[in-house]
Amino acid sequence: MSNQKVLVIDDLEDLVYVTSQYVELWGFEAVPQLVTQNTTLADVARILEQGDICWVITDFNMPMFDGLMVIDLALELGVPANRIVLCSAAESETLKHDVESRGAAFVPKPVKFQALRQVLQSAA
Repeated sequence: MSNQKVLVIDDLEDLVYVTSQYVELWGFEAVPQLVTQNTTLADVARILEQGDICWVITDFNMPMFDGLMVIDLALELGVPANRIVLCSAAESETLKHDVESRGAAFVPKPVKFQALRQVLQSAA
């Protein structure tokens, strides 16, 4: 791979850590962002505005904002839709449609890391 930076966003510390470890194992550089009650969408925007994030992997259900808001922000700030992945335990067809209609990928939780790897490699 390359030194492509992958922003990993989740409100569960273990998932941020494990996902980041896999991302780095696959040859990317992980940029972990643990979402807490104090994290805002503006915090995510500041990271994306640095201009060197090539991928975004985000959870759907977080305390202060949701993954669809992250997808919309990433698209607005120039991250290509095929390089955005939303992971969620909520497997509703509506949510999957909302994600895919934005051009992003949907990976259900619990995350099967092989499926996530395939998404990353398909557009790398």
